[in-house]
Amino acid sequence: MVADDAEEAQRRELHQYLKGRYLFQKQCAICHGTAGRGDGPWAAELSDKPRNFRTGAFKFRSTAFGTLPTEDDVRRTIRSGISGTAMPFFKDLSEDDVDALIVFIKSMSRNWEKEELQGKPVDLPEVPSWFHDPAGTTAHQKKGAETFATHCAVCHGAEGNGDGPGASGLVDVWEEVSKPAMLSAPHHKSGDKPTDLYPYYRDGDERNSHDRLR
Repeated sequence: MVADDAEEAQRRELHQYLKGRYLFQKQCAICHGTAGRGDGPWAAELSDKPRNFRTGAFKFRSTAFGTLPTEDDVRRTIRSGISGTAMPFFKDLSEDDVDALIVFIKSMSRNWEKEELQGKPVDLPEVPSWFHDPAGTTAHQKKGAETFATHCAVCHGAEGNGDGPGASGLVDVWEEVSKPAMLSAPHHKSGDKPTDLYPYYRDGDERNSHDRLR
């Protein structure tokens, strides 16, 4: 019985891998490349370069600094896309389709096999009592503005337009130009809710020049 279960699990995994490979070639390779190296036919024309999945490094995650995203993080990127980039949303794919894509994406890097890189979502603090109080919000906005001017404006610019004096010459782990986010834009790449932004600002991003804010 145990052997039968193991064989069934292996068949299921192979089925998911093959299905994921088919979907990747159909939906993703035009940007990410047939081997997932971020070198698809459209990649050269894009200012925000497609992810090279062979490196096993990801920008958008709910996990701690230096760890891999969860499967739910990858699923969210597939489902929701990345605002302001060529990465679209795939809301019409079935859950099984998305699961298969994740299996195939994970097969591209051995980082996914390393126990020490497996991440768990960071603990989010409770929403503070002042968050929905206009008076309290105003006071914390002032404090936030001071923190922003000290730690963030050098790259993101005084008005959050991504045009600070330190913005030029930055590169990411893939050796591509890394532009500071335009925080004045109506939508953010990592998401628009405070819970989307908190892990990124708390832990920074080891894939580019964004420091941890603690």
